Amino acid sequence: MVFKKNVARTIVFVMVDATDLATLKTGLTVTAEISKDGGAFAASTNSVAEIGSGFYSLLLTAGEMNANVVAVKCTATGAAYQNLIFYTVENVAKDIMDRIGAPVGTDISADIQVIDGNVDTLVTRVPSEVAQKLHLVSGIGNITPPTNKGIWDSLGDGTRLKNITDGLSAQAKLDVNAEVDSALDTAIPVTPTADSINERIKSIDDKLPTGNISDFDETTDRVTLTTATETQIDNIEAYVDKIDDTTDGLTAIRSKIDLVKEDIGDPSADATTIYAQVKKRKIRV
Repeated sequence: MVFKKNVARTIVFVMVDATDLATLKTGLTVTAEISKDGGAFAASTNSVAEIGSGFYSLLLTAGEMNANVVAVKCTATGAAYQNLIFYTVENVAKDIMDRIGAPVGTDISADIQVIDGNVDTLVTRVPSEVAQKLHLVSGIGNITPPTNKGIWDSLGDGTRLKNITDGLSAQAKLDVNAEVDSALDTAIPVTPTADSINERIKSIDDKLPTGNISDFDETTDRVTLTTATETQIDNIEAYVDKIDDTTDGLTAIRSKIDLVKEDIGDPSADATTIYAQVKKRKIRV
């Protein structure tokens, strides 16, 4: 016989005559001993009670039933030994049914029909739902929202998604702010570190003159030239004016060179030839 392990259980048995092994014995004082998983026999916690007509009962405690095999030995004067063996399991049929849930039909056949209908529904839904998951995860194919849209109904045109983000709890917002603060502390630490933003700004600032940026701009606008530098600039400006002069400038020089070429009868004469002829003939240019 199989009972649930570690659960108290009442057992019922008969006691018969020790001689003929058939006559039911009444009025006996029965002693019960229990062995768990092959261990030594020990007296039962509860006493054996007589039911009548040779039948007796014994309540085994949860502790006495906390074994895989429970052996019960019952003895009484003038009666044959009654030896009983019970096997226990972690879960009996009722536990399994309770875990599955109450039947939805009037019998097992009705339950099977309900299960069969659910399977048919899954067979119909699975291909489309797999396609939806592929699209959402990998962007593969096009999808049509199912009738029971679930998240589609929640997201709608995007307004509800915004409402979700707007509806973040105060703690969630604090968590986000903490993440941002942590990132800023890394990029712009209180004490500048290598390659941090404030370290780079400091490096640039160290190369600038004292004062703020506007002071620096004004300083560059008021750079004072030395007297020597000013004289050199004046000389350059005079040379430029001389070149542009119509009498002694570049244009006048070109005209005089053309006259020399004409005078010596060589329009293609180079500068060296022109100079030699001017010097030889003492041509005044």
